[in-house]
Amino acid sequence: MKIFITKWFSNTAPTGLVLFKRKQRTSSSCPLCNHPTEDFTHILQCQSPTATQCKYNLLQELRCWMNVVDTH
Repeated sequence: MKIFITKWFSNTAPTGLVLFKRKQRTSSSCPLCNHPTEDFTHILQCQSPTATQCKYNLLQELRCWMNVVDTH
């Protein structure tokens, strides 16, 4: 998890923009909504139904985990 967070904040996580700059994708656009630049900020704000559902599911998992470990 530490590596993942570090990659996000150092702008080296495999977003569309990073992969495009590395020549590992032909476009930097978001594959879910076709926004021209899929960067860290866009991933957090993407309004596509798939992205919205994924973020909702992750938050639900976090809430469940917090209940299991008894956080308040």
